Amino acid sequence: MMDREDYVKKLKCEILDSDTYVDVTDDKTRIVENKVKKVTDTLYKKGSIDSDLRRYLTSSVELPVSFRATRSFINLGCLSALL
Repeated sequence: MMDREDYVKKLKCEILDSDTYVDVTDDKTRIVENKVKKVTDTLYKKGSIDSDLRRYLTSSVELPVSFRATRSFINLGCLSALL
């Protein structure tokens, strides 16, 4: 089991590693979220997904920007495969 100080130290090293994370100069989260919403609405109207899945894919839970963008890119990729 790792103690808190070791965990925080390793986490900081991981975050500062430029091979793992990089700073972004422009946040494309809103653009991707809008695309996901369009695709999700199309699939919902076609009957390909139900309202629960639609709500999940388009939820606006406030997450850190990196997580929102990641979830949106993953959702967009998965949804595009369904079209």
